[in-house]
This record gives sequence, C-alpha cells and structure tokens, in this order.
Amino acid sequence: MKLTILRTTQSVKRLLFRSGLRPSVKLELASALLELGQWLREHPSPRHFPGRYDLYRYVHGLLGGRPFDFLEFGVFQGESIRFWARLDRHPETMLFGFDTFTGFPEEWRTGLKKFPKGYFDVGGALPELGDARVRFFKGTFQETLPGFLRKFNPQAQVVVHCDADIYNSTLYALTRLADVLNPGTVLLFGDFSAANHDFRAFVSFVGAYDRAYEVLGTAEASFDHIAIRLL
Repeated sequence: MKLTILRTTQSVKRLLFRSGLRPSVKLELASALLELGQWLREHPSPRHFPGRYDLYRYVHGLLGGRPFDFLEFGVFQGESIRFWARLDRHPETMLFGFDTFTGFPEEWRTGLKKFPKGYFDVGGALPELGDARVRFFKGTFQETLPGFLRKFNPQAQVVVHCDADIYNSTLYALTRLADVLNPGTVLLFGDFSAANHDFRAFVSFVGAYDRAYEVLGTAEASFDHIAIRLL
C-alpha cells in the first residue's frame, strides 16, 4: 500500500513538473492567509489599536524614555520615521531610513493586487525632516545595509520597522540584521496581512534563526500593523 502511494505521488510530481502550468500566486496567497490565521490564533495579540500611530505610541512607552536606534526599511515619503522622530526627542536616539526612493525594485503581487516595479517612486528625493538624528541610505538594501552594519554600534534598545512590503527585501533585511537583533528588539511590520510577503518573511526568519518572540500589539482591522518583541 505504501509503495503504491509513493509511486502515485512520484507520478503526480512528474506530471506537474512537465505540465508547463504557471505557479498560482492566488493559491500561494490563500495558503499563506490560512497559515497567518493559524498563527494569529496561536499568538493572540494582547492589545489592538484602531490605527498604527496608536500602536507606535504604545511601543514607544515600553522603551521607558531611554534612547534607542530606529531602523526603517521602506521609507517612501517618510511619514512613519517623521512620526517617530517627533514622538521621541531624546538627543541620543538615532533614526535610520533605508529605501531606493525610486519605488519597488521588483513587481509586488499579493494575489489580489499587483503593483509594478517602480511603484511608490518619489523621484529619488529624500524626505526633509530637519532632524540631525535622522539619516537616510539610498539604494537597495543589498547595496546599503552591508556597509551600514560594518560601522553600526547598536544601542541597548533597537526598533526595526519593516515596511518594504516585498518578501525578498524584508527577509534580506532581517537576516542581515540577525546579529544585532538582541533580545528586547521590537519588530514593527507595516503590511503583515500581505501574508505571502511580510508574514512569510517573518516566519522564515524566526524559523531559520530559532528566535523566540512575543506579540505586543496589532493595529487596524486586518492586522496590517503588528509589533513583535524578540526574546
């Protein structure tokens, strides 16, 4: 019986290999959403907020007034990093933003929506915040992050905002940061419900690096925004 099942399975595999059918992004998303739903049931959020800024204020309060490093991946026009710069006025807090500023480096597909390469292009212009604590790094993460990390001496507290949307970009940033993401680091995700991107990148990262974590809070109706603390 087992041998028959094995042969049938192998035949189905060969049939799919040779079929020429294109992979289905919609099926991939459906599976990822089911996985996200299970994950949310296993990791219920202790707090839910109506908007992302409410979640940011809550996370900021947990930092206890001490300085921290804020790293944002996916800056666009700088709304989130501007909010954090205004929220925290400690002179030793540093804020770093990473973006191409020319839009997505590749097409972004969730299964329900498709955005072309270059979407969110701001013509290469950096946000003007008028805050000396804020520094921007222009280019892909692969181009800018290695050099940054060679000189980066993280503070005791680190907050990482993952808002690049794309799985490859988010996973690259997290894996390159693995050595500086100490216990207590807070990860913020800006599009967690895009389950085949942000969520998938997160579970890939914590699975590969065997990192324990806890959910601090979520925001907005579809859990787009989430705060997770590494343990």
